[in-house]
Amino acid sequence: VLVALAGALCFYTFTVHRKARIVGLPIASPRLWLMLAVMHLLFFLEIQFELRYVVSNAMRDMLKSEDLYNNRRAIQAGFLLLATVPVFALCGWLCYRFRRAGAHVVLGLIGTLICAMVFAMEMVSTHSFDQIMYHHMVGPFMLVAMLWAAGAVVADGAAVVSARWAMQYIPRPRRR
Repeated sequence: VLVALAGALCFYTFTVHRKARIVGLPIASPRLWLMLAVMHLLFFLEIQFELRYVVSNAMRDMLKSEDLYNNRRAIQAGFLLLATVPVFALCGWLCYRFRRAGAHVVLGLIGTLICAMVFAMEMVSTHSFDQIMYHHMVGPFMLVAMLWAAGAVVADGAAVVSARWAMQYIPRPRRR
């Protein structure tokens, strides 16, 4: 639910920034908020349909068919690097590019990065990682669910703050 809310709030922030952009103000790119909204929508769909397990099972079947399953640790580490390094590089570049746009923009990027990292780590699924991520932390809530929620809450808060900030620059209709 929090991931879907993050997508909706990022999309709302996109529309607010787009209206403010029409006025000609140099604010953060509305396309960034649209990109974050699409990413959170994809994360929401992924959580609902559990596509990471489909990919994980397909990789597992491929390794078994090639008799590499028993020696999969190096392959899993390689996949984890292939999944995480581009995400970190992209987020680092975006944070650098939007550093003057405000902390709310950078926090929106970081919240999305947290969700992307959890997705990548769950998809590769090493035994040592699973022991940590699927440990019940607070009652029935596992660490993996808490990390998904943390990323979504950070993105939610950033989108709300950014939208409120941009709303002050949208011209109001004059009353007669």
